[in-house]
Amino acid sequence: MTLFPEHPGIELKKIIQEKNMNISEFARMIEVSPSRINEIVHTKRSITLDTAQRLAKALNTTTKYWMEKQVDYDIAQLHETGHFD
Repeated sequence: MTLFPEHPGIELKKIIQEKNMNISEFARMIEVSPSRINEIVHTKRSITLDTAQRLAKALNTTTKYWMEKQVDYDIAQLHETGHFD
């Protein structure tokens, strides 16, 4: 059984909670709008290259880590909807 990859926003939400921060505080820390982070953690928005770079810098990860999570999720969504060729 293959597990469906989770949206990277779910992981980001957990990280923000572990840091005892709210969305506005975290957004300010990485210099983006709170609405961008809010939409990501509620799985309404994808992580872009710009956001991935900011997350990598702030969380001591890599841009590639966040982009791969997003691409894995996007591909799984395509398979789920039958729009993958």
